[in-house]
Parts: sequence; C-alpha cells; structure tokens
Amino acid sequence: MWYLHVRGFLFGCACVFRRLSEDGLCSPSSLLQVMVVDGDSGMVVWSYSAPCHMEETPATSAAAVDQKSVFLFWAGGLSAASPDPDVVLGTEPPSLHHLYLLHPAFPSILLDLANATGTVTASEVGINDLWKDAFYVTRTTGPSSEGHPAPLVVSKLSLRWALMEGQVVQLKETAPKIGRGELRRFLSRIKFVGSPYQI
Repeated sequence: MWYLHVRGFLFGCACVFRRLSEDGLCSPSSLLQVMVVDGDSGMVVWSYSAPCHMEETPATSAAAVDQKSVFLFWAGGLSAASPDPDVVLGTEPPSLHHLYLLHPAFPSILLDLANATGTVTASEVGINDLWKDAFYVTRTTGPSSEGHPAPLVVSKLSLRWALMEGQVVQLKETAPKIGRGELRRFLSRIKFVGSPYQI
C-alpha cells in the first residue's frame, strides 16, 4: 500500500492479490484497492476495488482552482455495478489497462479517460499555467520479442480535453441521478493549477 498526501487527504492504492500461482507469482485476477482518507480524522471517505493486472499501478492527483483535487489511477476495465458494491469484475482481456479519474464532488462516478495495452511503468501530471490545464504523461512498455528490446512509448493527455471526452462509469445508482448534462457542465468549468496557492 502506498499513499499520496493531497491537501488534507491521503490517496492510496494497493493491489490485493486473490491468489498466488504455484510458482508464488501474482495471478492476473488481483484487485486494486483504491482509497481516499481524510488526513485529519483518518476516516476513509471513499474506497473502491477494481480489477488489477499490473504489478505496480501508478496513481497521482491534479489540483484544481476550487481547492479540490482529482485523483487518477490505472486499473482493469470496469463493468456496470455488480451485486457486491465493493467489487466490480472486468470483462476485458488483462492486457488492456484504463486510466480512471475520480472527482470528490461525484464519488459514485469514475471517468474512463484513456486506455493502454502495454505495461504502464511511469506517469506524471504537469500543469499548463496559461490554459489552466493539466497534462498527464505516461510511459508504457510493450511485450518484447526474441532478440529485440520491448518498445517504449511516451504519451501525453490533456486532462481538460479528457474530461469532456471520457466515458462515464457509474459505480452505483444515486438518488437523485446525476444528469449527463449537469456532469459535463461541471467538468467543463474545472481549471487546474500547479499548487493550491496559485489562483
């Protein structure tokens, strides 16, 4: 388990392995436990389990002008809400990884921003101060073939663009139901800053 300290909150991810194979290695059917913890009280304010097929799962956050942060993490594909609200089973091949975003204003929704078939080995968030936008840089490696090194791919994603284009994943039904238009209007107003004191 690791934690990222973000403005009074701790954001953490850990792979919880369902079983080990005979040689002691992780099976491809492990779960990623994602948590947001109130830094003052130590109370878990949000938690979710998602399929996890990577040995390490890069996760980070980006600060917004409204003094809230969005949280970004990689996991397997999420399907519709399962009968057990803490476990969602993926229906995709284990080689496909998704980048999800959680905004604390909508804890019952994740945005699926991007996906990758390679192994995500590093990621980082940067800020474009002029446009009040954040960009997410990812380094992935593909499978290596005999006698050839594994390909290395570096990609960049504008978070403001991704907020508008991302797919909504409803984690559980809420009352009242959040309208797609309301959610898109809210997301379109998000502006990112490099530090909580740059407004």
